[in-house]
Amino acid sequence: VEEYHKLMGRSRFCLAPRGITPWTIHLFVAMLAGCIPVILSDDLEAPFQDLLDWSSFSIKWPTERVQDLYEYLKSLPVDLVSEMKTAVDRNSCWFDYYSPEPNCGPFTAVNLLLQKRVAQRPSFAGHFWAPLVG
Repeated sequence: VEEYHKLMGRSRFCLAPRGITPWTIHLFVAMLAGCIPVILSDDLEAPFQDLLDWSSFSIKWPTERVQDLYEYLKSLPVDLVSEMKTAVDRNSCWFDYYSPEPNCGPFTAVNLLLQKRVAQRPSFAGHFWAPLVG
């Protein structure tokens, strides 16, 4: 267990199985360790999906086909794995509260997504009305 994070940091892929719920902390641990997350949770809705291209730096694999996963990972071209690893490194700042990258962190992501939602509000939102008195 002591070497767990070092081992993850040396790995190309890290499994991110579902927990008690479809959400799993293993996803964030994998990102911060710098390995490509292999998500084994059919119902997971990845965080910041409207902001990040998850398919560029992770694999979401159906649990009913887990027996085929190892062969699939072995079959991936080295250059594709390298591109995905680069994308993991580029996107890991979105999950790091202490990210040194300007404009890249969980707080920034939440703010960007909230701004997007505000911009998508119906046109009647924000208009006020009240009966005229007198």
